Amino acid sequence: MVYDSGRDRIFLQGGADGTNNGTPQNWEYRIPDSSLAVFVVDVGHCLGSRPIVCSVPRIGVSLCGSYQNPGLPAGFNLVTIGLPLSPAMTFGPPALCAGGFLHALPQLVLEVLGEPASFCVPVPGEPALVGQRVNLQAASFEVASCFRLTDGLALAIQP
Repeated sequence: MVYDSGRDRIFLQGGADGTNNGTPQNWEYRIPDSSLAVFVVDVGHCLGSRPIVCSVPRIGVSLCGSYQNPGLPAGFNLVTIGLPLSPAMTFGPPALCAGGFLHALPQLVLEVLGEPASFCVPVPGEPALVGQRVNLQAASFEVASCFRLTDGLALAIQP
């Protein structure tokens, strides 16, 4: 584990799969506003997932994010926001280009066009949402007619 003071993030490499076997996981914790409001859960695609970034989720403010989709010029993408999946669901071809991990049980799915893929979704101004956790993950459509997943983000809704 290492702290990157220039980017205000903590990186952790390693993990376990429940059978005492190590797994090649990389975790990145972002520390905006001195809280763990947004952090990378794990990679989405075994053969190199795409990083995804988003704003700190706050009640009454739009949650915005983006990621690169070099697969297609038009850049068809799906963004999912939903309940955290633990453990992640595994998928493979033909839907995915190669094995991958879905980290969000979709409650909201957005279709996004463009490169980079950018999106905004309003967060309701309900105080009861403060502290609630959801996961965010996206998929970009590749030339090979399959999807590639981004990393999964865990979000804690802030006031």
